Amino acid sequence: MAITLNREAYNEFRCFGMPDDYPKDIRDAVSELRRRGYGASLALLQYLVEERLVTPRDDRWTEADIDDAARELDEREAYTSEAMYFLHLGVDAAGYFRALHEAWDRVRDEFGDAATPVNPNSDCFIMTVHPPRFSRDGYVEFTLCDDARRDLEAERQKAVDEEERGTLSELDREKDARHVARSKQYDEDLKASEDAVAEARKEWQEALDEAARKRAAIADEAKPGRVKGIGDLEGLDLEGMADRKLSVQGTFNAMAVRGFGGGGPMERVAKASEDTAKNTKDLLREAKQGGLVFA
Repeated sequence: MAITLNREAYNEFRCFGMPDDYPKDIRDAVSELRRRGYGASLALLQYLVEERLVTPRDDRWTEADIDDAARELDEREAYTSEAMYFLHLGVDAAGYFRALHEAWDRVRDEFGDAATPVNPNSDCFIMTVHPPRFSRDGYVEFTLCDDARRDLEAERQKAVDEEERGTLSELDREKDARHVARSKQYDEDLKASEDAVAEARKEWQEALDEAARKRAAIADEAKPGRVKGIGDLEGLDLEGMADRKLSVQGTFNAMAVRGFGGGGPMERVAKASEDTAKNTKDLLREAKQGGLVFA
């Protein structure tokens, strides 16, 4: 039964698998030795150095230097009160810390890492000691205290509540983000609709204007032609027109008259042409005298 921790047990149970950095100064060497169960002190280590029992170089203590000091202290039975406690219980120091770590691992499995610290704490447990019997070494067992269980349950519920609040906060943020996105999309769709309506109105107005222009053009084309002025009438050969009508009339012979009878069509055409020429002369005369008026 060993009431102190060797280097391997120290790294496992005191350093939790993460060895210390070396070399150390004399104060850190004292701290390590005491955590391993040795009753080290500055004065005692300085004595060992002066006696050349340990030989650290320039106060730089390596792992080997500290292990040499541990052997010297063990020979002198220089132990801490914790080591003497293990001796009184009749249990191995490494076995004690192993049982404590195993109990703490079970608690962490039950309550989760969020509710429990990394380092095991013996104050949270009831220790049951099984003293040495016959040829068997003694050992200990740890059971979680009721008050510690209540505290851990409260911590676990607190962690759950915080996680739920965090989840709700995240949901709220996602909801707000979706609302902003929908509002932005709505604004974009509304603007697109307004632009489409404005474009449709513009096209409709352009169509109306085009139709109006076409109607105006058709109306202009349908208006009666301008009445020729006096100057236009002066260019007409009224005398010649009358002579041509008379010459046409003179081509009729007695046979034609006998064939068509008196007052036939040709005679009426000649008579109408003669009247038109006469009336045109009258109009021209009236126009020159200023007496022609168009209603």
